[in-house]
Amino acid sequence: MTTGGRSPALTGFLLVALVAPVLIGGALILAERDRSPLLSAADPEPLVAAVERATRSRDMPVAVAVTREDALSPRTDATGVLTGVRVAPGTPVDTGTVVVTVGDGDVVAYRSERPLSQDVAAGSTGGSVAVAQQLLVDLGLFAGPVDGKVGPTTLRAIRAFNLAHGYGTSSALALASLSWIGSEPVAVDQVEVRVGAVVEPGTALYTTRTGLVGVTASTGAALPEGDLVLEVADLSAPFDRSAWMATDSDFTAAVALSLGDQDEGSGTLRLATPVDVGTVPTSAVVTDVDGTMCFFPSVGATPVVVTPTGGSLGTTDVPVDLVGDPVLVNPRAVRDDLTCDL
Repeated sequence: MTTGGRSPALTGFLLVALVAPVLIGGALILAERDRSPLLSAADPEPLVAAVERATRSRDMPVAVAVTREDALSPRTDATGVLTGVRVAPGTPVDTGTVVVTVGDGDVVAYRSERPLSQDVAAGSTGGSVAVAQQLLVDLGLFAGPVDGKVGPTTLRAIRAFNLAHGYGTSSALALASLSWIGSEPVAVDQVEVRVGAVVEPGTALYTTRTGLVGVTASTGAALPEGDLVLEVADLSAPFDRSAWMATDSDFTAAVALSLGDQDEGSGTLRLATPVDVGTVPTSAVVTDVDGTMCFFPSVGATPVVVTPTGGSLGTTDVPVDLVGDPVLVNPRAVRDDLTCDL
């Protein structure tokens, strides 16, 4: 007899047919899990590579700035009304340049290591006499010795200067007829006076353009050993490590032009001649409790003590004589002893 139209034997067969695939699938999953390397507890294998060779230029980013000479403001010792301004922005000024006229007398620029401190005439002594004599030599008016003594030839030269510049036949070289510009020629940047103005001793006549000295570099790190070059954009020049500056004039002028109104820019210091180094994966280098650094050639080998000299992303630089030597890449995974004691 059947129950509900289905025999007990048929019902049991169907139940087994439904359950068996589930049991088999579960067994397969468990077996696959046991074979998975991600889930297994197998010990890691040592990875050994070789020390590679690399070339380094020791690039160091720096802040750069153009250094300029201090600007001057040449002044006059004259008193009176300006009747002529003989210079304009950009005018070069050297010994003998007439810069302004006060009344009927010219004010003439001169350069020397030190300025005159007094009028020079018969009986004058001191350093101003030698300065005056050298000025007259530079102007082609005096051929005598620059000896600091006012003799007849010095007085004749002074009279010739005064006649040429509106001071009559006076034998005194007056401070009011001169304007000191320092020890080097200059160029006018901005004129500070105009015709018709009243000047007095101490009045600034113009400002000078500041000369370019060099390009300085600033960094918080020590400079690498060896000859260096400073690079700014696509410009480069030798770098003086003692002065922390590149002084090549063309380079300085080009950097000043590229910076424009900016006080600072960025650049790179690098070795003029790149050096070869050995390089190992950073994972290979260990530091023990004493701060000693080393790597291991293999699982059981003694350590090779190193002092890293730099590196890049993922690598550490070591001495170039280690190139080709074996290096254990994963010492932390396969060694129990990570001390660097030999």
